[in-house]
Amino acid sequence: MLKSPSVTQFGVIDSFTRDVTLNVSDLTDALREAKATDITVPSAWNGLVLKLHQDAGVLTDYGDFFIIQAPPLTLSGPSGFPMDQFMEVLFRIVGINSPDAHTLREGFAKEPASFVFIPTQYDMDNRQVQVTGGQGLILQNAEKGGELAFMWSTAERSYFLFGLLTEADAIAAANALAP
Repeated sequence: MLKSPSVTQFGVIDSFTRDVTLNVSDLTDALREAKATDITVPSAWNGLVLKLHQDAGVLTDYGDFFIIQAPPLTLSGPSGFPMDQFMEVLFRIVGINSPDAHTLREGFAKEPASFVFIPTQYDMDNRQVQVTGGQGLILQNAEKGGELAFMWSTAERSYFLFGLLTEADAIAAANALAP
């Protein structure tokens, strides 16, 4: 059981906004490198600008673990841009097979604020778990040793918990922070 730890540090994380200009040739080359030959990038995407934005948040360090709380990260494109299709292209580039990439695409379309993926080369175990008010994502190295990361979100907030704690403690912390 997670005990009431004392805060060792507290800080503010700056907001940021980044523009990402799509290059169809680069995306196509990356798909080819990933051996994902069954998916294409629409030529109309070339030169389109996507905007990645994160509002400021807070970080609280408890020594063995820390938690970040901020408004949800947003990725937006021009009106009508198929963001779910773009995400499927990214999933394939990082090595996710076609059926899994399509399933992840559907998950992103339903709940983009709580979405994250870890490329397969990092050998991470990532799975969704139920928390009060929704779903969370546990990220842990495949050997299940060391640090654990846990992400979850509400409509207004995204949370990231990282450190030396058990899965049960991470879920208990998420439930304790639920509105």
